Amino acid sequence: MAIDMTKIEAFASELAFWKSMFRIWWETGFEKVRQMQTMSLQNELARRLPDGCTSARILDVGAGPFTTLGKHLDGVSLHIEAVDPLAVEYNELINQYGIQTTVRTKPGDGHELTGLYAKESFDIVYSRNALDHCDDPIQVLRQMVQLIKPNGAVYIITRRCAGENNNYSGLHRWNFDGCRFCRTISIFNRTEYHRLEFVIPNYMYYFFEEYVNNDGDWLHIVIERKK
Repeated sequence: MAIDMTKIEAFASELAFWKSMFRIWWETGFEKVRQMQTMSLQNELARRLPDGCTSARILDVGAGPFTTLGKHLDGVSLHIEAVDPLAVEYNELINQYGIQTTVRTKPGDGHELTGLYAKESFDIVYSRNALDHCDDPIQVLRQMVQLIKPNGAVYIITRRCAGENNNYSGLHRWNFDGCRFCRTISIFNRTEYHRLEFVIPNYMYYFFEEYVNNDGDWLHIVIERKK
């Protein structure tokens, strides 16, 4: 099997980025990391949970060293899993700096989620700023929807056109873009183009846009089973 040197270099670049972030956080006593451990589950995710539920399972795909998911929700026991292909390297950094976390990222590839977890076993499958990094985001999406319960949801947050805006450097391999007039999500790179409704035809989706000062345009995409 041929070695994909481009991918190896991209992983090395991603790890170098996080090593620099750990050094910055170390200077502030990892205050940001501590804050993440005490956050409540984000409102946009809490609203996706079934009415009256007292326990919920959530999976973060491509979580990085720390999941950005809030860890607490009044009246609901949250069971959060997080996976990332670089989890081993991230956990070495966490151990090196002696950081205490409530959720450790585990090794896992989004392309092979159904080999890691049972189908229909999560209330929410979540991903933030990660799907544009994948070799095949179409396969990852198809894996993600298989893991949600019948009344569950996939929730994706992604930068708009991350590949093009970064000149396809590092791990930025794909673009996600939304058209509010035709209500479609496009997934594309230099050689391929896909529409989300054709990728997962048995599911419905909607999206909204968010502009974050100094951080650009983001898309929030919610995917659910057709009723």
